[in-house]
Amino acid sequence: MYAMPPYPYLATDYGTQLSLFTHYMWIGGFLIVGVAVHAAIFMVRDYDPTTRYSDLLDRVLRHRDAIISHLNWACIFLGFHSFGLYIYNDTMSALGHPQDMFSDTAIQLQPVFAQWIQNTHALAPGATAPRATASTSVLFARSSRLIPDKANLGFRFPCDGPGRGGGTCQVSAWDHVFLGLFWMYTVISVVIFHLSWKMQSDVWGSISDQGVVTHITGGNFAQSSITINGWLRDFLWAQASQNGYIMA
Repeated sequence: MYAMPPYPYLATDYGTQLSLFTHYMWIGGFLIVGVAVHAAIFMVRDYDPTTRYSDLLDRVLRHRDAIISHLNWACIFLGFHSFGLYIYNDTMSALGHPQDMFSDTAIQLQPVFAQWIQNTHALAPGATAPRATASTSVLFARSSRLIPDKANLGFRFPCDGPGRGGGTCQVSAWDHVFLGLFWMYTVISVVIFHLSWKMQSDVWGSISDQGVVTHITGGNFAQSSITINGWLRDFLWAQASQNGYIMA
């Protein structure tokens, strides 16, 4: 929208850019969750395992444990590594050791494809979590080890107590989709948060007669986005100085 705008003046209409991005991110998120809902309903209501023996969908269902476990460990691995780097940087910053932080001016993470790897690691756990939950709602819609007769209970059913040897709450396909909806909300919120701060810091701004570009928040994204405290402090207070607040 700002590099190759499809409409005149869209590159300089910052409010429209942010609104369009937010609009379509939410549409995409609800479409992904909606696909899981319809797929789970199909599995419960329309899928007949007797007539679909050994076809593609049947083979996918036979490997559902491996599929979900791989999504789970990938999500956990990426989440711990990306969040762990943030916590480490917050700790070093709090202890007054900026030279020991992972940043462009201290300890640099610059392997092959460094920027691509860093961006992927930071965004992948958020994108993987709703998909893993949505996949669970589809692959385990008809049965599970705890409740093998899900197909008879339907798309949505309540808890039925400890009679099956454990808790049976939030195990229906509907419950999985409901949980995936919250993960989708979390992902979209972080992405919109990121775009709003990144654009104000490094893209949006004004240009002087001498050709000098002045960004709205002075490029503080690169300096502050390497810590959790920076995300929770600097972006939220980025334009507060005009009201008399001074950021340390």
